[in-house]
Amino acid sequence: MIHKLILRGNHKHFTIILLILWALAPPPHLKAKNLTQLANFKTQNIELLDVELVGNLAYVPGGLAGLDIIDISNPAAPRSISQIVILGCQYGRVYAWHVRSSYAYGSGRECGIRVVNVSDVNFPKDIGYYQNQEGSYEHADGWEDFLFAAVHALGVEIIDRSDPTALAHITWVNTENAWAVTVSADGQYLYVADGAAGLKIVDISDPQAAMVVGQAAASGTAKDIATAGNYLFVAVGAQGVDMFDISSPGAPRMVANYNTSGYASRVSVSGNLVAVSDWDDVEVLEWDPTPSLSLVGYKNTGGRVMAVAMRDSVIFSAEWRRFRTFKYGEIEEADLDISTRQVDFPFLTAPACLTETITLTNNGHSTLLLDDVLIQHDDYQLDLQANSIPPLSAQEIVVTYCASDGAGRATLVVNSNDPDESTARVQLNGNPVYGLDMGMTAPEFTLEAVNRLAPVTLSDFRGQPVLLAFFATW
Repeated sequence: MIHKLILRGNHKHFTIILLILWALAPPPHLKAKNLTQLANFKTQNIELLDVELVGNLAYVPGGLAGLDIIDISNPAAPRSISQIVILGCQYGRVYAWHVRSSYAYGSGRECGIRVVNVSDVNFPKDIGYYQNQEGSYEHADGWEDFLFAAVHALGVEIIDRSDPTALAHITWVNTENAWAVTVSADGQYLYVADGAAGLKIVDISDPQAAMVVGQAAASGTAKDIATAGNYLFVAVGAQGVDMFDISSPGAPRMVANYNTSGYASRVSVSGNLVAVSDWDDVEVLEWDPTPSLSLVGYKNTGGRVMAVAMRDSVIFSAEWRRFRTFKYGEIEEADLDISTRQVDFPFLTAPACLTETITLTNNGHSTLLLDDVLIQHDDYQLDLQANSIPPLSAQEIVVTYCASDGAGRATLVVNSNDPDESTARVQLNGNPVYGLDMGMTAPEFTLEAVNRLAPVTLSDFRGQPVLLAFFATW
């Protein structure tokens, strides 16, 4: 990243810019594997948080405690079938759905487990809820007549679901901070993403007497989990993805890690590939038993990538406001990826200027033609070296922002011959019209204090770090 100050004189207009522009060629052994966007679909619901695949259907948590059922028989043309809002739980989101037979079980945090009859997917019916204690039900998986729910600090609750209309508590398995669970293919073990405590393996061959038999530390906070034979993959937040050897359940071993570019929150395995929801992008890792994890595909979508599910070579991505589908594999056409979809400039006093670099990468096997690259705003300058990028290469461009008295919000538009995204946009945020921005002087204020006799004034803490926490209720 390049930052260079640009100076302006009072009478003469002059600019000093250091440009570093070059074509970046990949190592000779690198193969162009990336994600081709098949669909960018807006569902009826928003706040899409997870993806559960069952046959040709995707069950996606949407809205406040909602469910959106999507037909994915044609990944290039997903279609909403029905939606439902879980009454009585509007202010507590359902974060994930687990589906078995005619019933969907939604983990609703403080709303417990919500049960929906989906025997007719065109008309899903809310048939009730279950909550044993006032815990935070985050995620659930099942095996036959048993449901296993990750309930954060309370541990993992094992629930009898032989009658879906009357779920019944069986027992608790003690963990530190259970975020997600998955059952082994033979139903013998339960794998738990246990937050800062890492990985736990629970013997559930007798659910009435379930017990932890193995555990291992992770590189970061264990948030999600997926298995492939004797290997297990854990999303560990800011540390990316950990790979564990679980051939000996009593002694799991972390054997590899790949630190993704963002915050890994969900993982999904298909063959020797691991799809990762990484907040601002979707990443694809390739694993092998040597052991190793390596990046082989990615797509910076510009959305909040909350969760992914992968089947064969297709990835289904829940991105808060959009439901996208991608196909993984070699790309014969041109394919544009942009290093970031948003640039935030710190506050500047006019007429000072700053520059930022943005990398345009062509991950396809054909030349990428940049038909038009522009910023329609007087406060910005764009320096582009060439109007084409060879296959498997990249080009860095420089965007210069010079502060004025007006708002510095603009959009960088990139038009190209990328067939699946011919127009790509990057949000540019300069000085705001109102409010505060990074680099501005904090305004003086006085507030009533909790647990103090006198009000608190900001200047009382001059020279010290001050953290402001804002809370809202309704």
